[in-house]
Amino acid sequence: LVTQGVCRVDLSEALGGEEEIARWSDELSQPTPLSLFAEDGEYAQYRNIRDDEALGFPFEKITAALAPALTEYFVGTVDELRLDDGFAIHYNMDHHDTTVAKHTDPSDITVNICLECSEDLAGSQVLFFGRRPLRRREELAAERQGSAADEAAEEAKHELAGGKEETFMVGPRPGWAIVHWGDHPHQTMPLEQGKRTNVVMTYCYKDPSRSGVLQGPAFTSRRKRGTKEAVEARRSSPAVSSPTPSRCHVVFAVSPMPRDESG
Repeated sequence: LVTQGVCRVDLSEALGGEEEIARWSDELSQPTPLSLFAEDGEYAQYRNIRDDEALGFPFEKITAALAPALTEYFVGTVDELRLDDGFAIHYNMDHHDTTVAKHTDPSDITVNICLECSEDLAGSQVLFFGRRPLRRREELAAERQGSAADEAAEEAKHELAGGKEETFMVGPRPGWAIVHWGDHPHQTMPLEQGKRTNVVMTYCYKDPSRSGVLQGPAFTSRRKRGTKEAVEARRSSPAVSSPTPSRCHVVFAVSPMPRDESG
């Protein structure tokens, strides 16, 4: 995955272990009056948790646990970043639309944490478009030259309208996060069965001159605007069923799963 622009990080300990992850999943999968009013049950359920101090979600512990991966693949030090947003998303079969159209995030780095995915889960992977090289991409490519992983990545290339573009899908793994550049285009595939609950944390460079995210009085942070961008993108998409590539490389976690070597 790191050669394609995504790394996985085990956050089980930072989240408090299996029982605490289950508690967070149960808490954040419950509809709130605001989410019921905002979405009316039609779309996947969003909940802003960045500003909810009473909730006590362990943002600082998670950032500390992410530090080795962030400094290995993305930044020099974690101090270069600020946490801009944090929100929970719950998908289940009661929602009419469980997709999110192709988009980029209003962040420099995005961390997508899976708290829960039911045993019968089918679909709901994240589909990435193209490669966004991580810091050690060239080193890893050299080390793995000729390996099955590289052959699989090559096999993932296919023809799309307008030219060649490589796609790959990453499935959820409870207690783990996927970390990627905010401007790496991606979308959420339709939920076919089951349910899942995720927390998304977005980071921006503290130095505005380094950040790819518009800042200043005219561009307040996403958490202050609310978490509607993905819904609006979905509504404006001509096909909510999502474009299904003719051939793509799938990386999907199925329990039991050996420790991910990508970080």
